[in-house]
Amino acid sequence: MKSHILILALASLTTTSAFAETLTTTFAGGNSARGIMFDVVVNQPVAIDALQFAMSGNTDAGSVEIYTKSGTHVGSEGNAGAWTSLGVFPYAAGPVLTPKAPVGLPASILLAAGESRAFYIRNMGVNLASTNGTGTGTTVASDGTLRILEGTRVGDTFGPTTADRIPNITIHYTPTQPNLLTTTFAGGNSQDGIMFDVVAKSSLRLTSVQFAAASAGARTFDLYTRAGTHVGFENNAAEWTFLRSIAFQSDGVGFPIEVGFPQAIEMAKGETRGFYIVGPTGNAISYSVGGPEGVGHVEATDAHLSILKGTSHSGVFNNQGFARVPNVAFRYSNPDRAAPKLTIVGPKRIRSAKPRATIYGIATDDVAVANVLAKYRRATPRGLGANVNKKLSPQASGLFKLTLKLAPKRNPVTFQAFDRDGRSSARVRVTVIH
Repeated sequence: MKSHILILALASLTTTSAFAETLTTTFAGGNSARGIMFDVVVNQPVAIDALQFAMSGNTDAGSVEIYTKSGTHVGSEGNAGAWTSLGVFPYAAGPVLTPKAPVGLPASILLAAGESRAFYIRNMGVNLASTNGTGTGTTVASDGTLRILEGTRVGDTFGPTTADRIPNITIHYTPTQPNLLTTTFAGGNSQDGIMFDVVAKSSLRLTSVQFAAASAGARTFDLYTRAGTHVGFENNAAEWTFLRSIAFQSDGVGFPIEVGFPQAIEMAKGETRGFYIVGPTGNAISYSVGGPEGVGHVEATDAHLSILKGTSHSGVFNNQGFARVPNVAFRYSNPDRAAPKLTIVGPKRIRSAKPRATIYGIATDDVAVANVLAKYRRATPRGLGANVNKKLSPQASGLFKLTLKLAPKRNPVTFQAFDRDGRSSARVRVTVIH
């Protein structure tokens, strides 16, 4: 069998209990097999860390062997050479149709956005729980980042197969592009469109949005945005910017898709931005009624972003006026978590025989440096005169410079860097002696 796989090296684990995210199909049982093959598809880069499964009809301890392959399992059910074995993993005794402790993979499997990967869990003894399905390849669980598809029951080792089986599993994974804020995907109501606002609590870049259609099938939605709130602009198309149209095969309520923006949307700390998702061809979007709170109520928040209750729409830019909870999630990057740092290149005490001197420095930040403020006193023939506050714009690398006209004797300069949220570095003092 193949001996290589794209991995992120981690300590080998037999069981584990703490991963960033989980996605479960079902543990309803109803069928069983010696083994089960199934596929997963990801909308965003993730690392798959562990799997859980359950037994059907036997409470004894045992072990499973787990295989994987790139792409789908379909067409490779009997081809052992197409698969990579990840190892044999023991499990403890326990009740049927109850998930065993998570089996940590010896190395996390890295998947890129849009990539699919097949898994094969082979029980060394008794049967694995599964559930009758409707078609191999059908989505049976989705959270917008990861989808688990209906698979194939396998007898013996790469033996006889039966299609249309739902694996009874939980997948533990870690997004490798974290920072995802979700309201809910519970649904409960729907209409042609939903408008709502998000508020940045620190500077960040919005990179994608997740939402779900109200029913299954081929669906098309349009995505709009505007700087500032949507309130007061519900029916004014001229105040909105069209971002993109999204055509996809929907699996219905509770099965969100993730849609990337044509380019990341920059938001400064305290900024509000409106979004509008609408089905221009009569396709309804899923949302929730929520509590009695009105439009603008915070429905989800973390340290960097808030998503607010919005307004339902019947038709395109036709405000129905009901306060509704958008069933959405936003992925964002580069939140401002730290103050900038400023470093002077070279000594902080300089002697210069020339009437001018250039001081170089580097300013860095986890988001972006807005400017570097240099404070000094203007040079005159007799000494130092009026105070000067000069804003310097660093290069993309963070490099900045100040060319200083020198007065006789000491010429002190204080530098301080500021980021987009107004956070500042420590002050750094440089003295030039002329």
